[in-house]
Amino acid sequence: MLFIETDIRYLNEVLTSDMIHNTITTTFDILKKRGILEEKQIDENDDITISVVITDDKEITYLNKEYRGIDSPTDVLSFAFYDDTVMPELQNKVLGDIVISYPFLKKSAKDNHVDEKEEAKRLIIHSLLHLLGYNHDTSDFATEPMLVLQEDILEEIK
Repeated sequence: MLFIETDIRYLNEVLTSDMIHNTITTTFDILKKRGILEEKQIDENDDITISVVITDDKEITYLNKEYRGIDSPTDVLSFAFYDDTVMPELQNKVLGDIVISYPFLKKSAKDNHVDEKEEAKRLIIHSLLHLLGYNHDTSDFATEPMLVLQEDILEEIK
C-alpha cells in the first residue's frame, strides 16, 4: 500500500493533494509495469511512505543551504531514506521526503513554456526517481538515463 503524506504550506491551485497522489500512484504503476520496483526490491504488498511538502522559496533556500551548501532557491529537493541494500526484507519502506517550492515551479514552467501542472508532475516524477536511488550527472534530457526515464513517464501520464 502506498501512503502519501502531503503538507501544502504554500496554497496554490496546481499542487493539490489529489494531483500529488494521482501523479505518485500512476508513476508507481508505470515503474511496476517496467520492472523497476522489483529491481529496487519493492514489492506491491510493501507499505511505502512518501512525504511531499509544498513550500516557498524562503524555506527551500534554507533547506538547500543546510543540506547542499547552496544559498539559493531551487525547484525541488529529495531526501531519500530508503536504501534497498540495507534492509530489503522490511515490509514498511519510508522512501523519503519531496520538498517543492511552488513559486520556483511557477517560474520554471514559464521559462520552459510548459503549464504548471506539467512542470509539477515532472518535479514529482524526478523526485520519486531520486528517492528510488536514481541520479544524474547532467541536465541533458536527451541522453541522461534518469531524465530520459522521467520524460518517458511524464509522457505516459499526461
